Amino acid sequence: MNKLGVPNDEFYMKIALRLAKKGLGFVNSNPPVGAVIVKGGNIIGKGYHTRFGALHAEREALLDAKKNGFDISGATMYVELVPCDHYEKTPPCTDEII
Repeated sequence: MNKLGVPNDEFYMKIALRLAKKGLGFVNSNPPVGAVIVKGGNIIGKGYHTRFGALHAEREALLDAKKNGFDISGATMYVELVPCDHYEKTPPCTDEII
């Protein structure tokens, strides 16, 4: 948060990092990743990579926001790793984000 107590980019990234830690030991050989979606200063979606071969954090966060009825247009996603743009066990996260 900034000096006025208003959440800023660092605040949201720290939440994404805390979420990522939930995946430690379950996502090998992938890195643990967390994602937070923010709109209008409110967190509308959160997710993390839960296990190897499962949806990535970005897709989990998008599903969380949509499941709760939020419109994600114009929102900001905070994720500590560049979203994947290739097919492997899961489709590219960039396809869903963009």
